[in-house]
Amino acid sequence: MKKWIPHELRLWIATIALVTASWFAGFAWGSSGDAWGGRLRPTVALPSSHAPGERWDAPPAQNFRLILRNNALVYASLACGLATAGLWTCATLAWVVAMLGFVAGVAAKAHVPWRIAFAMFAPHGFLEVLAFAFAAVVGLRCLVAGFGYLRDGRLPVEKGEPAAWALRLAIGLVLVVAAAALEAYVTPLAIRAEIERAFLQGVK
Repeated sequence: MKKWIPHELRLWIATIALVTASWFAGFAWGSSGDAWGGRLRPTVALPSSHAPGERWDAPPAQNFRLILRNNALVYASLACGLATAGLWTCATLAWVVAMLGFVAGVAAKAHVPWRIAFAMFAPHGFLEVLAFAFAAVVGLRCLVAGFGYLRDGRLPVEKGEPAAWALRLAIGLVLVVAAAALEAYVTPLAIRAEIERAFLQGVK
C-alpha cells in the first residue's frame, strides 16, 4: 500500500466528520424557530436555496448558468487549501453544508411533507456535497504536502499522486455540472409535481 494512502484516508474521515457535524448543526439551527427568527435567508448556491438571481419561473438555461457559476466558485475555493492554509477550505465546506442542513431544518420546522423536502434536496444536493468533498480533500492534501515540504525540505508526494488529484478534481467538476443541470431542469419539476400531488391528496 502506498505511503500516501493513509494521508488521504485521514483526510476523507476528517471531511466526512466535518460534513456530518456541519449538517446536523445547521439542521438544529434551522429547526429551532427562536434561533432563526425568520431573519436569515440562505443565499449561496445550495440545494433548494436560490443562487443570486435564480428564479423558479426563469428559463432553466438561465438558472443553470447561475447555479453552475456559483457552485464552480465554491468548488474552486475548496480546492485552494494550500493558498489559505486550509482555513478557507474547512470554513467554506462547513458553511455550505450547514446551510444545507439549515434549509432542511426550516422545512422540518414548517412541517413540509417529506416527499416535497426530498425533491428539494435530492439528487442534485447529494452530487453537490460529493463534489465539494472531492475538492476539499484535494485542497487539504495539497496543504499536507506543503507542510511536509516546509518540515522536511521535500514534497511528501508519491509518483502518480498529482495525477490522482487531477482525476479527483475532474470527477468533482463533472459532478458540479451534473448537479447544476439537475437543479435547473429537474428539481423545479419534481417540486411542482410533489406539491400538486400533496394538494390533490388534501382535496380528496
